[in-house]
Amino acid sequence: MARKRQHTREFKLAALARMDIAPDVKALAQELGVERGLLYWWQKAYMAGGAAGLCSMGRPRPVQLVAPDEALLGCRLPEPLTGGEAAARFRRYAADLS
Repeated sequence: MARKRQHTREFKLAALARMDIAPDVKALAQELGVERGLLYWWQKAYMAGGAAGLCSMGRPRPVQLVAPDEALLGCRLPEPLTGGEAAARFRRYAADLS
């Protein structure tokens, strides 16, 4: 059985930046050595949660459970993004990488 390859957050961000300007996503996926669907999965995760939505390498840390009221104290929830805002945010991050 083949071992799963793990990619760093930086690799994923660079791949997404190239995907935004690549004329052929299938060729880009072959060049990077990943499945084409994985690129789209990373793009969806990025649009939903930004760079933090792309998990980095390693085992996830355990989550501490707190009461809902405590979780919201002092926290401001982000406003939902529209399609245009999400794309603009992605382009800003892609420009920061280059």
